Amino acid sequence: MSEESIQNPHDQLFKEAFSHTENAVGFFQNYLPPELRERLAWDTLKLQPGHYTDEALRGSESDLLYTVQIDDSPALLYCLFEHQSTPDAWMPLRLMRYILGIWEQYRKQNPAVKKLPPVLPLVLFQGGAAWSADLALSGLIDIPDGFESYQPEFRHLLVDLNHINADELKGSVIVRTVLLALKASREGQHPELPRLFQLLAELADKNSALPILRTVLKYICVVDNDADLTEYMRQVEAVQKPKLQEEAMTIAEQLITKGRQEGRQEGRQEGRQQGRQEEAARTLLKILNKRFGAVSPSVAKKISTASSDQLEAWIDASLDADSIEQVF
Repeated sequence: MSEESIQNPHDQLFKEAFSHTENAVGFFQNYLPPELRERLAWDTLKLQPGHYTDEALRGSESDLLYTVQIDDSPALLYCLFEHQSTPDAWMPLRLMRYILGIWEQYRKQNPAVKKLPPVLPLVLFQGGAAWSADLALSGLIDIPDGFESYQPEFRHLLVDLNHINADELKGSVIVRTVLLALKASREGQHPELPRLFQLLAELADKNSALPILRTVLKYICVVDNDADLTEYMRQVEAVQKPKLQEEAMTIAEQLITKGRQEGRQEGRQEGRQQGRQEEAARTLLKILNKRFGAVSPSVAKKISTASSDQLEAWIDASLDADSIEQVF
């Protein structure tokens, strides 16, 4: 994972896993309704570039768009990965906006097209509370009698990881590993670590799966609330897979080293900041003592607890003030 992945680990795991068409196919084949998945030509599935989510929501959602053939006609599969802590009651409205953006982009790329392809929207929800919001746009509209035919209508598919037990996750080993990692990170992952490492042990036997193996291992470490990674290391030692142990230990060491480096950097920055603050406090006291006489204990205490910015403001004020009261 990159620096961005450390900051947005959920998005990065989702994208790194499902940007590969074989993983996306394994996911959709298990979570789309049977009547749809049986008609889709899965060997035609292709990932499309770009994203359609709101800029303001990029920290809590991400998306992937695919083209696929259905009955020899083009269709679009749109997967929105939602990892807000609670369901959004306005999700159908948001999806409608994204779908309109998808269609507009499709028209620009295919100017001779006479009809738009259908878009099948699916929300993969990782949040901490089970989904309770309406799946249909009509549920958000107060429709009086006679208006029904004139209102937009669609509903989205939903995969709510809160409603799926860990042993009920479907798909290839990679798909189940990724979904379990996402699910466990919201529910307190320590109880699921043994199962996760069992799946990771299966991946360790496949060289082609090493990139996603490393991504999941780093994801586990990054979202773990225990800074010492004690439980992670215990599970690593329990797995009888030398390749997995090697990869897991390397990633843990990298993150520990990175944490120490950041800690030292923060310490240096804090030290410099404290030095500036102490120097400003000494300067202010010197000016006040010279202009207004010895300061009182209450004023000295106020100065000792002030920020650097506040001290600089007081220093400026002390140069022109007629009394110590005017300074503060």
